[in-house]
Amino acid sequence: MCIVNTHMRIIINNFPKKVYYYANMCIVDTQIEGKINHLLREWPSGTVATMPWLAQMGVGRFLARAYVKGGWIKPLGRGAFVRTEGTNSNLKNGPLWTGGLYSLQSQLNLPIHAGGETALRLNGYGHTAPMNSIPPLYLFGPGGSKLPSWFRKHKWNQEVRFKTTDFLPYSKDHGFTIDSQNGYPITLSSPERAILESLLLMPRYTTFEGATHLMESLSTLRPEMVVTLLKACKSVKVKRTFLYIAEQVNHAWFMRLNLSNVDLGKGKRVVVPGGKFDSKYGITVAHKPQTGDA
Repeated sequence: MCIVNTHMRIIINNFPKKVYYYANMCIVDTQIEGKINHLLREWPSGTVATMPWLAQMGVGRFLARAYVKGGWIKPLGRGAFVRTEGTNSNLKNGPLWTGGLYSLQSQLNLPIHAGGETALRLNGYGHTAPMNSIPPLYLFGPGGSKLPSWFRKHKWNQEVRFKTTDFLPYSKDHGFTIDSQNGYPITLSSPERAILESLLLMPRYTTFEGATHLMESLSTLRPEMVVTLLKACKSVKVKRTFLYIAEQVNHAWFMRLNLSNVDLGKGKRVVVPGGKFDSKYGITVAHKPQTGDA
């Protein structure tokens, strides 16, 4: 480590310019090393550091390039960096998607969350993915929201399916929870919101049978939260489909739902093309809904 005090500066002034230059470089190197140590202490391992956050930490683009050159960090994409992890680390192949989502939420303040089947799995619900199969990652955000280019272009360890929608409000009172993943928090949908998001993705990503299996696992939904979300939900088809499947599965919480102020709209809705028509909820459903074990 290089240490240059006042007395040394007086001596250096009488030395050749090369010596003075070397002393200044020692001071700069020491400052850089001190900052990177502070930065790494504040930077959760496995997450992405974005330029706005780095700027808050006192690291501009010039210093970020110096850290890259020094081997401390690596660029992930435009305006995003990851820590250089050891060869024995489980992060040697890149950050986890949870680390990317953490940065979207905590550093960029984007209203994007993990939802649908992804949130159900993280909450301990849902059916098991087939052997040797990695389930897709479902992310949701309000209409008009976009994922940064570094998130879109990075090859995560699973397919990313991003849905923009305003069918439910994005306030904290409408079905969100915070979960600790690998030592850092991320926001995801509660089970009550996640099942509605899964139904919204029918039939493109969710089948009627698959939705029924998901509902079977949700024996502990909170009736009050279910009603709050149904009142706020803008999709008549999602609300009717939820109630139909929930009634068929017949969990104890279903009988405790107060639906007096839930607007189910008018007219018929097609959930399963060519299916049978249910007159109570005004939707076409599968001929034989599966309510057995997944």
